[in-house]
Amino acid sequence: MDDAPRVSVDELARRMEAAEDVTPVDVRRASYEKSDSRIRGAIRVEPDDVLQGSGLDALPSGGSLVTYCT
Repeated sequence: MDDAPRVSVDELARRMEAAEDVTPVDVRRASYEKSDSRIRGAIRVEPDDVLQGSGLDALPSGGSLVTYCT
């Protein structure tokens, strides 16, 4: 994952406002599930699920996925 491209908050906001096919994916731990600081429209996936390759069927197959955590 070290070679994954990085997207700034401003770039993600610009892409979402331009209605580009981009989906934010919230991979923070469960303790953040009810956090007020969320990106509208983000899909929640547990970080352990990502590492194990499970629970990813909820993600769209087209467009760009942008993961975020804290």
